[in-house]
Amino acid sequence: MIIQMELWLSIAPPLVAVIFAMWTKQVISSLLIGLWVGSWLYTGSFIESLNQTVVYITGVLTDIGNLDVLLFLYIFSGLVALIQASGGVQAFAQWISKFIKGPNQTLLASWGLLPITFMDCGFRVVAGGAIIKPLAKRYDVAKERLAYMLNNSSSPVIVLIPLATTFIGYIIGVLNAGRRDKW
Repeated sequence: MIIQMELWLSIAPPLVAVIFAMWTKQVISSLLIGLWVGSWLYTGSFIESLNQTVVYITGVLTDIGNLDVLLFLYIFSGLVALIQASGGVQAFAQWISKFIKGPNQTLLASWGLLPITFMDCGFRVVAGGAIIKPLAKRYDVAKERLAYMLNNSSSPVIVLIPLATTFIGYIIGVLNAGRRDKW
C-alpha cells in the first residue's frame, strides 16, 4: 500500500509544474516550483527541500556537458535572432512569393524550406512560419494546417540530418555524461 502511495506521489511534481505553467504562463518558474515540490517530497522538510532544490540546480549548472549544450544553444539562438533582425527572413518571404500560385504550392513551399531551416526545431517553426504565413493568408490555408506541417517536419528532420543542428549539442552532452559516468 505504501509503494502505491509513493507511485502516486511521484506524479505530483510534474503535475504541479504543468498546472502552474498553465495558470501563470511562466515555464521556468513553474519548473522550479515543480522541482521544489519534488525536493519537498524527497526530504520531507520545508527547509531541507529548499536546500535540496539549490543542490539540484547547482549540480546541473556546474556539469561541463550541460554547459556545453547551453553555450551552443545560446550562440545558435543569437545567430538566428541576427538573421531575423537583419531582415533575411522577410526578404526571403518576398522572393519566394513570386513562385507560389495556390494553397497546395504554399504547403509544398513549407517542405521546400527544409534545406534552409533544418538547423533547429524552433528555428524551423519560427522562420518557416514567418516565411509561409503571409502566403498562407493570401491563399486561405488554415493556420492549424500550416502549424501541423511545420511542427511535424521539424524534429524528425533534425534527428535524421544531425549535421550543423542543435541536436549535435544535445548528443555531445549525452555522450560526455555517459563517458564521465562510465569511468
